[in-house]
Amino acid sequence: MESVFAMNPWIVIAAVALFSFVIGRMSVRDTATGRRRQRAGQTNIQAGSAIPDTTGLAEVRKLMASGHKINAIKHYREMTGCGLKEAKDFVESLER
Repeated sequence: MESVFAMNPWIVIAAVALFSFVIGRMSVRDTATGRRRQRAGQTNIQAGSAIPDTTGLAEVRKLMASGHKINAIKHYREMTGCGLKEAKDFVESLER
């Protein structure tokens, strides 16, 4: 008795093609999601809504005053969802 795969190689080809398609779609979806998140962070910065409230900004300033620049950057990123470069530039602008 012969195997189904040995009798019809098209089954193997179809299975490989289906597997490749599914894996490809998953990576495209992850890439698109990453781009949407990145754009959302950039939109917040550009729209001027990067600072959601004054208490958050006060906390960033307090961290800077106590010499915790890295924590200030982390806090700002958590508040706004912006990228590391944008947060670092903003926090350093508070130093001046």
